[in-house]
Amino acid sequence: MHIMPDRVIDEAVENAKIVDTHEHFSDAATIVDEGADLFAVLPRGYVGFFDFHPGLAGSLVQFTRYPELRAMDFPGLQRFVDGYREHEFVDVLDAGIQHLHGASVKRITEDGFKALNRAIARSYAEAGYRERVLRGLNVERVICDVPQHSMGFGPGMAAEFDPAMYRPAMRINSLLFGFDPAAWSPGTCLMRLAAGELEAIPAPPSTFGGFLDCVDAILDWSKGKVASYKCATAYERAIDFGAAMDAAPATRKWEAAKRAFGRPFRETAERDRLAFGDVVMHHVLARVEGTGIPLQFHTGTAIMPGSHPKNIEPLIEAYPALDFTLLHCGYPWIDETIDIVKRHANAHAEMAWLQALSRDAAAAFLTRAIAEGLGHKVIAFGGDCACVEGSAGALLVLKQVVKASMEKCVERGTVLREDVEEVVDGVFYRNPQRLFFKEGG
Repeated sequence: MHIMPDRVIDEAVENAKIVDTHEHFSDAATIVDEGADLFAVLPRGYVGFFDFHPGLAGSLVQFTRYPELRAMDFPGLQRFVDGYREHEFVDVLDAGIQHLHGASVKRITEDGFKALNRAIARSYAEAGYRERVLRGLNVERVICDVPQHSMGFGPGMAAEFDPAMYRPAMRINSLLFGFDPAAWSPGTCLMRLAAGELEAIPAPPSTFGGFLDCVDAILDWSKGKVASYKCATAYERAIDFGAAMDAAPATRKWEAAKRAFGRPFRETAERDRLAFGDVVMHHVLARVEGTGIPLQFHTGTAIMPGSHPKNIEPLIEAYPALDFTLLHCGYPWIDETIDIVKRHANAHAEMAWLQALSRDAAAAFLTRAIAEGLGHKVIAFGGDCACVEGSAGALLVLKQVVKASMEKCVERGTVLREDVEEVVDGVFYRNPQRLFFKEGG
């Protein structure tokens, strides 16, 4: 009796179309410029540190970064990989490297190291390499959260990333610290980009009121251009933004935000900086609510415990006509994420990156979500990497997670065998397609 469910599950997972809702792909030219080798690939798949989306500048960064791969030779790389213990990043990236280049980076020999570097270089010399890989894995659409090419809106992005396959997410983190643009990395400061090559606003604002007007103009400009808005400010502050009524005009928090505007970061009190972010967040959400564009919200990891998913539940309640997706399922607080998704019609769970943090957590999350009737609110895949090797590995590992989860669900009777294909299609394709690409956009 067990053979038939396995075959049905395997075929459903392997044949499923995929919407990839979260990537940070570097353009191929940048990887080639860096050598198109393991030293360019590994940090882009979390084996080492790579700044996927530079934010607060220099010493203002608070979260603990992953160890950096500094030794640019075989012995150094070998020691680094063999001793790397961050989550399951090595195993997941290695799955992609083996799938694409035919060799493992674990326990590698020097000859194997040289051969693998040559294989990577050959792949990146191939035009359309990334797209060939993704399409070979049944990926049809991709949402990119990228800093290069003006956050995905510049001409370089269109040249490198076919808009028929890729759509940008607009990251709003920098707006929450917009009182001091100098505190933010220039290449990802949305207000600066909007006033520059994007030409979304005529000039940077000089007053707090002008700043909010510019925020409105940027959001209006973005409609029809973005698949989602993205907030990953859990890397910069707690994601507790307080009640909407406390951030309204003429409140103490509003006055604190006005007081912070135009002042250097280090010369502002923390309470005023947080007040500024709170006011801007509520302003943004009020503006985008009802547009049909979802907000992808990083929950879990980063600066803990400030990244706990319960911290954004007041936002989910305050803006019921805005769809929120809880990226990474709030790991390690996956049960709390399920409870939030269960309570709110506009809350959804994104498993992006979860399988790289913990396969066991990913399987437990999906099994419980399906058992509790929440399969229609789960979005299974986002590679969350800057190289296609990392994303391919993430998808291959996730497919194993989904198979194991579905086997448990069939065994326990929470999914009927004849419904397996529908459930798998939902989490991989139908749910994200409906949420992010409404009306076939």
